[in-house]
Amino acid sequence: MDYRVLAVSPDLYGNLILTLDPNQMTSAFVRWALASTTSSKARNGCHPPKLYKIEFGMKNSSTNSSETELLDYRKVLLAQAISRVAKMIGHKVVGGYTNITTDKITKNTVFVVGIPLAVNHQTIHPDEFSESEKVLRLSMGNITANHGSQTEVSLSEVLNERLKAIKEISESRRLATLGLSSWAASAHNLATATLQYDILSKPLDVEILVPVLETNRMNHDALLIMYNYSRVLSILRRFDEHVKTGEYPNLPCLPDISFTTIYTKEEELQLLQTVMEWPRILDIVINFTQLEINVGIVTKFLLALTKAFNSFYYEVVVLVPTNAPHNFPGMMARIYLLKSVCSVIENCLDVLQINHADTPILHEN
Repeated sequence: MDYRVLAVSPDLYGNLILTLDPNQMTSAFVRWALASTTSSKARNGCHPPKLYKIEFGMKNSSTNSSETELLDYRKVLLAQAISRVAKMIGHKVVGGYTNITTDKITKNTVFVVGIPLAVNHQTIHPDEFSESEKVLRLSMGNITANHGSQTEVSLSEVLNERLKAIKEISESRRLATLGLSSWAASAHNLATATLQYDILSKPLDVEILVPVLETNRMNHDALLIMYNYSRVLSILRRFDEHVKTGEYPNLPCLPDISFTTIYTKEEELQLLQTVMEWPRILDIVINFTQLEINVGIVTKFLLALTKAFNSFYYEVVVLVPTNAPHNFPGMMARIYLLKSVCSVIENCLDVLQINHADTPILHEN
């Protein structure tokens, strides 16, 4: 496709910013977002200027206390999140991590070592990093949990209490609409989602006191995210059902879609602008130039995207009446928009290691 450039301007770092025709820009982003839906596959157009082989090093804990267990959980969550983002943008990630035994390193330390792909490297050793390697030494804050007067709460106890709370309010929040068996399969994922979101949303060096999720505190951001993700799935499912029955035509190929028909409401533009921030977010999660790691920005972006969709949901009609074919072109453009939103949400959930495969699909009118 030939893109019509409306303007060219430099940013603060000397890079050229191209302003494209809005319709073409939207089409290009949707194509990029739908090009790959797995976290293990690099996306074209999102490669950093220099690729690395990334390795992790951390110290195994020597005790079995609940505090140590939660700290290990936090360290592994962080390493997995970094690993998944790294794969998305083209880095090579070495599986597992090197156990660092030296007494100079505390149990709260995680090393993220980036080795330029052209450089041979054997293993992580904190005293022998070469000049070519980029070394991020991350200091993790301790993490504890409490439940009432009980201050030593284990990881399994936290998850069990959150699971109980989620099951108690499942019907009132309409997250169990596929039946008891499907709800039972997904409730544990939701309990885990709240905990992992709580942990990964905090700055790395901040100590975390993880509360056991009580029933009266179920307005959790992670549940809001999963609830609206379920709404996206519901709209896409109902569209597919109407196509199967012949009430809607098949979804046209992307080059045949005109996105100019959907720039009608502020909520629609906000959703589009928010979801198109995802490539920029990916590029700043791992910054070997500035030696920075910012996984928390993924949780902030995902929450902002969810809230943008929530506003869109209440203001924009996606599925038009089947006897109104003159509205089909706009509907097809919005279906592509929601497909890209769905893909980006799933990528964010993959980074946060939140299982979305068993998400109940809402049955809404």
